Amino acid sequence: MAALKPLKIDVVSDVVCPWCYIGKRRFEAALARFEHADDVEVVWKSFELDPNAPVHRGSTADHLARKYGMTLEQVARSHERMTGLAAAEGLEYHLDETQGGNTFEAHRLLQLAKERGLGGEMKERLMRAYHTEGEPIGDRETLRAGQRKAERRFDRAGQGAGTDDRPTLLSMATGAHQRHR
Repeated sequence: MAALKPLKIDVVSDVVCPWCYIGKRRFEAALARFEHADDVEVVWKSFELDPNAPVHRGSTADHLARKYGMTLEQVARSHERMTGLAAAEGLEYHLDETQGGNTFEAHRLLQLAKERGLGGEMKERLMRAYHTEGEPIGDRETLRAGQRKAERRFDRAGQGAGTDDRPTLLSMATGAHQRHR
């Protein structure tokens, strides 16, 4: 029997999309059951739900109410349904605490992390920071903290360089490491 060719799967999503995080978990569960999972390459592609969003937008509930003409009570019920769906996948959502904003810098960071072998870890970290921890994902300090956590997990797994003198992913993504040389 001929060997299987490696399978490449592109996943296109935004780190602030609650359906995308649920889909990520469902995909990971399906892949874990697939007998040829080691022959699958997952590539995280970036997509901005709202490229015109300001860096800090504030309450997601307020934004959704304005955008879709909903009351805050309707948004709360919608968040409750989504939180229940997430819980069924082992995720803990706190959508009432999310702070929307522009995700461009988060995607730049994610793509740079991917180049350094940290794509999966960074994707998970950013999604958890937004959906579970209510972090403002457009904020650079939030991104720096997410980067450090992803790199620590990577280093603990014995896959990272473990050096403290390397430029941070965020500084590399924004070019800041070159300005400070």
